[in-house]
Amino acid sequence: MRDLPISPRLLSFAVIGVVCTVAFGGIFWALRQFTGPIEANFGALSSTIIFNFAANRRLTFRAHRGPIARQAAAYAVVYVVGLGASSAALWLVLELFSHPTGFTEVVLATGASGVATVARYAMLTRWVFPAKRLTDAAGSFSG
Repeated sequence: MRDLPISPRLLSFAVIGVVCTVAFGGIFWALRQFTGPIEANFGALSSTIIFNFAANRRLTFRAHRGPIARQAAAYAVVYVVGLGASSAALWLVLELFSHPTGFTEVVLATGASGVATVARYAMLTRWVFPAKRLTDAAGSFSG
């Protein structure tokens, strides 16, 4: 079997994801000192969403010339879906692992956040930043 190269788009998404995941873990841990795990998950995801949107818009999908209001609104929908999925996954793993605390809880929360990543990438690729729409938008700006 031949090794398949990783597409530049997927690689960019992954690098941005790693940066956001590290930030998520730190913010989740800090918020967890004062709130419950679901609230900390909400706060951590909400804290990273603007960087995630801006970085993916510019670097992953190269859509910085596209219609930002439509893209931001669609990205907000993707965020809400991801928040729901990660919150449900977090609740489930906390129940399965008898409500762990400390570092274990941060790891589980980070993993739960990762559950939504595949769906988020698919929604971003097909709905928020589809290649045809980006090509059409780029053409309208160049001529």
